Amino acid sequence: MERKKKIEEEVERTLNVLGGIENVDVNPFLYTRVKAKLQENESTENKPSGALVFKLGLIILLFAFNIFTIVNSESRADQVTSVTQQYLQELGNEYNLYESNYYSYNIE
Repeated sequence: MERKKKIEEEVERTLNVLGGIENVDVNPFLYTRVKAKLQENESTENKPSGALVFKLGLIILLFAFNIFTIVNSESRADQVTSVTQQYLQELGNEYNLYESNYYSYNIE
């Protein structure tokens, strides 16, 4: 019961404090200044920042590098394939692997 009484007293004191609040005198041009500041912020938000432009440029550069690498790897694969085929041809010629007339040898 005593606890409830303390809570009611605290509520009463809080309400009395709130009743004593007076309006604050405000500069008459405050609204105009706040509105001008908001419009200034809106105009700067429309411009891309330097960090955004840098990131976008970096992404484009990485895509270009990937495309360049893919194109060069395909041409290099053709070169490697032709060199490999040439090496196998020379190896076959050296060991006579491509002799088509196996039965023409004289077996005695």
